[in-house]
Amino acid sequence: MLESYSFERLSEHQVIEILRIMSPQFDPPLSADMNIDEYAKKLSDNATFVLCKNVDIIALIAYYKNMPKAQIYIPLVWVDQAYRGNGISRTMFNLLLEKGKKEGFNNSELEVLKANNNAIKLYNSLGYIK
Repeated sequence: MLESYSFERLSEHQVIEILRIMSPQFDPPLSADMNIDEYAKKLSDNATFVLCKNVDIIALIAYYKNMPKAQIYIPLVWVDQAYRGNGISRTMFNLLLEKGKKEGFNNSELEVLKANNNAIKLYNSLGYIK
């Protein structure tokens, strides 16, 4: 099925649903380190999402615009396990960074777990450094 990409704000309820789906796909699960409901509220109140959908959301990047620093801050990246390895993350990053540059955001920063070697490899290939 063909994927589509969009930039959207999500309701707290939508974010909770997505976080509960993605939580067990992280190691350790997101729910082991945080309160999903509180994190969902923070994201729904402050973040915009790059979404990849077929019928359902299969991947996302949550990001904040840090106006004083002209920086995009990325606290969360996820691709459903069934869709990994198909370039979806790279496409979403390229869309986000292109949009950011057009809006005057010249740099970005992200968070990643030290043990997430696949993500670190992707981020390094996109020019991120420790």
